Amino acid sequence: MKKIAWILAVLFVVTGRSSARTFDRASGQSDELSQPLKIDLQMGLTALRSLIDAHLSSVMSSLRAAAFSEEVRSGDWKKMKDLMVEIMKGEVPSVILYIRPDGSYFNSEIGFTNKNVKDRPYFARLASGQEVVGDLVISRSTGRIVSVFGVPIMKDGAFVGAVAASVFLVPLSETLAREIALPKNMVFYALNDRGDTALHSDTKWLLEKPVNLRSETLALAVWEILAKKEGTTSYEFEGQNKVVAFTVSPLTGWHVVLGFSSAE
Repeated sequence: MKKIAWILAVLFVVTGRSSARTFDRASGQSDELSQPLKIDLQMGLTALRSLIDAHLSSVMSSLRAAAFSEEVRSGDWKKMKDLMVEIMKGEVPSVILYIRPDGSYFNSEIGFTNKNVKDRPYFARLASGQEVVGDLVISRSTGRIVSVFGVPIMKDGAFVGAVAASVFLVPLSETLAREIALPKNMVFYALNDRGDTALHSDTKWLLEKPVNLRSETLALAVWEILAKKEGTTSYEFEGQNKVVAFTVSPLTGWHVVLGFSSAE
């Protein structure tokens, strides 16, 4: 993971110091992004996506292992608590949940929460035996912006519970920006298929829908990002021209975007 971050840092130095001609959607003037810069941006994007997926894959691996552990399969919180707390201490900021079949749950910070997630869309998928990867919610037990990852616990074909992680998206976004040494003139973010912001180098935009942020060119760019698996595009936002490359995470399905502010 450190190697990926180092590669990104080198690419960002190159990209951050470069200039590019862009497509101005407002004026209709079309200029091509220089090929070397386009390659640098796409290489940086691939490395960023790999870094994000490496972090979140480690969460899923821990949950899968826990779901098959004797402690968790016992259904007894006292027996599994130490394991859940240990998982919580991993490199990805999160709280770990044990969800009962009725939707009530314990978490690794406070134990029994007196909350219920049976009405959450992800609960129905867990109850049907499916894993959950990357649902965006406001946590009922912590009040924080999180992404939910979960693994069902099945016995003889029946759903008997689930182990899940509520990944805190503010510190994760901050961690990613720090690991890649993101320059001030660059931005990264990730959108789910509904256009909600899952990650952002400026965390005030988490859970926002960029299409609603009063920039026609940004809205058009977002629709392009959501419609295509990968590519490059440009837009104007908050008085700055942005050039971005985008791709899709094979783990979460999020649309990962990396870009920079360009001269007019």
